[in-house]
Amino acid sequence: MSRSQVQIPSVAPFYMKNNKKKSNNWVIKAFFLTLVISSLFSLLANSVLPIAPIWLSCFLILIFVLIGVVADAIATAVTIATPAQFNSMASRQVHGGKTTIYLIHNADRVANICGDIIGDICSIISGGAIAILIDTLTNSRLPVYALMIILSAFVSALTVGLKAAGKAIAIKNANSITYQVALFICIFRGEK
Repeated sequence: MSRSQVQIPSVAPFYMKNNKKKSNNWVIKAFFLTLVISSLFSLLANSVLPIAPIWLSCFLILIFVLIGVVADAIATAVTIATPAQFNSMASRQVHGGKTTIYLIHNADRVANICGDIIGDICSIISGGAIAILIDTLTNSRLPVYALMIILSAFVSALTVGLKAAGKAIAIKNANSITYQVALFICIFRGEK
């Protein structure tokens, strides 16, 4: 048998198929996770805001903005965090070490969940909440159109400004933030 007739099995197609299957599963999971979280946040906004006092509506909009900012900062921190110190912590069974390593090794998904799913949903819901708030403020002296522009611009500027500050903090404190998130997750996972 000549060298050209020998067929060498390739590992690459199997690896690529397996990786593609995991990627497709994640896309489906991300879709349904977004659907559920978005539905819950929309339900909260649409059921509470129309009957809430103006101060409570503004407070809830601020909460949505802050959740988006924190989620975006977590996404940035986990993406930048380095596993070196956490490998040592995990091997010594330090509380939260294994979860931190898990977060870092799955940084793409964590960033997708926090930055894209939660962060984007909060931005969209806060925009919708502004529309509901404006609908309840139709008795004000300002024209509705001007009020909509002012409030939308303010919430957009607040969101972008706070996200920029959050990302700057996340970049400087990536390992610390990732570890704190891991400790929070450990409460629900029961890691010791």
